[in-house]
Amino acid sequence: MPVFHTTDPVSVMKNSTPDTHDGKLIGLAFGDPLSYKTFSGYSRHLFLALRQMDALAETFSTRIIKWYDLFYGYRLFSRMLKWQRPELSANWLWNEATIRKLSCRLQDRLAGFDEKVPVLQVGAHVYPVNTARQFYCVADMTVRQAADSHQFLIRQLDRGAADRAIEVQRKMFDTYAKIFALSGWTAKSIIEDYGQSPEKVVVIGAGANMGPLPPDADKYSSRQILFVGLDWVRKGGPVLLEAFRIVRRQIPDAVLNIVGCSPHVSGPGVNVIGILRKQIHSEKQHLENLYKSANCFCILPPFDPFPNVLLEAQITATPVVSINSGSRHEAVKSGILVDHPTATNVANAIINVLSNPALAEQMGRAGKSFILENYTWPKVAKKILSHISGPGTNNFEALSKTRQLCQAE
Repeated sequence: MPVFHTTDPVSVMKNSTPDTHDGKLIGLAFGDPLSYKTFSGYSRHLFLALRQMDALAETFSTRIIKWYDLFYGYRLFSRMLKWQRPELSANWLWNEATIRKLSCRLQDRLAGFDEKVPVLQVGAHVYPVNTARQFYCVADMTVRQAADSHQFLIRQLDRGAADRAIEVQRKMFDTYAKIFALSGWTAKSIIEDYGQSPEKVVVIGAGANMGPLPPDADKYSSRQILFVGLDWVRKGGPVLLEAFRIVRRQIPDAVLNIVGCSPHVSGPGVNVIGILRKQIHSEKQHLENLYKSANCFCILPPFDPFPNVLLEAQITATPVVSINSGSRHEAVKSGILVDHPTATNVANAIINVLSNPALAEQMGRAGKSFILENYTWPKVAKKILSHISGPGTNNFEALSKTRQLCQAE
């Protein structure tokens, strides 16, 4: 069985750079760590919370791409034949040689930091190379979960390639000091499918990417349904649209506001708003106003690791209707989770919310309290910091199985 190329950690020389980052860590993400788009904004909000706590030394992207990676299948240029943007290749990304290259390239960038400064990466795309530095990882799902559901980049892989990707992720998990899972659903896969010790896996959740907002006076009688998602199909838009048409038969003044995408749909009460960017004040304000006036929030993705919009909806005191799958029951306190998400069942749940203002308000208040108590970024950041230490021995056993240095490219 192939193994990662690392060096014996016992023989690693300590960086002689004076330590000026006591109590801080280095933040990593596959893309700009502070972008709203990277990891759905998770890394941005987490690292900004850590910075506010004076616990962040620096951030780096692990997506360190060289021009010649194109010759090794970095992009799927076959999509250009369909006038589509070339997509990142799962075969390239979840390849042991690629993971080794990215890990070595990152190590070059971290050379100026004392090894006492640990690394916290959002996602899992690199591992420690030639260093005693502790690596920690935040995981919203596992490759195994994505492969079983045929979702995200893993959908490109056949079963054999997916099994190899799972093995690559397992070996990365082996090198981490701790793995922070967004949900118990993900933690269960990390422990059972990847053989990680339960003591090594910590459930941390996420923070809502929006603050609490005062509801409009007529919020719970507004009959407005809000959908927020970049992918209309994957987020269950077609089922929601069918359900909405059923809702309109009983509640003729119901309105469906669609944000984040622009599907070619229309009909009485359907309002396609499109993308609203939070970094642009006027668009952020528009989104906030939609949450403040929404009587019900609904997305219906069969597979979604931990949809942050469900936290956003609840912190704005908006009742949620969604599917009872994955981590949904952990993230939703305020609303209705449908076991069998047919259009009729979803419509019945929405009608229940829209027809009962007192119930909707009760759900909204309960959801807001639930999020403020459990899912804020300062709480997530503090929980992570309570489990992070400086250089240690947590990952030494896994690393000491190999003694080869990173090969020069």
